Amino acid sequence: MPCSPARARMLLQAGQAAILRRYPFTIMLRDRQGREVQPVVVKCDPGSETTGMALVAEFARRGRIVVSSSGRRRSTTGASRSGRRSRNAGLCAGPGGTARRATASRGS
Repeated sequence: MPCSPARARMLLQAGQAAILRRYPFTIMLRDRQGREVQPVVVKCDPGSETTGMALVAEFARRGRIVVSSSGRRRSTTGASRSGRRSRNAGLCAGPGGTARRATASRGS
């Protein structure tokens, strides 16, 4: 669970926590036996274009969002369209259309 920088400093100095990552700064508690763990619920909102997810800490009066994120769903239309263009580009022989028109008009 998130904590204030002052509490993190105290836990690190007392040896009760260790640094897990520098960016984003994350600490890992070393000894959690016999301590109360905060209840957390994962909530998901599957929308039509984006999917939202949140970790909500349950308190007596109301819930508090701890972490939230959203992600776009993968679209298959854009990927197949670009792939089709690249496959069809190799089918025509010779230079592009503008080069053929330029030489045909000079020849007439």
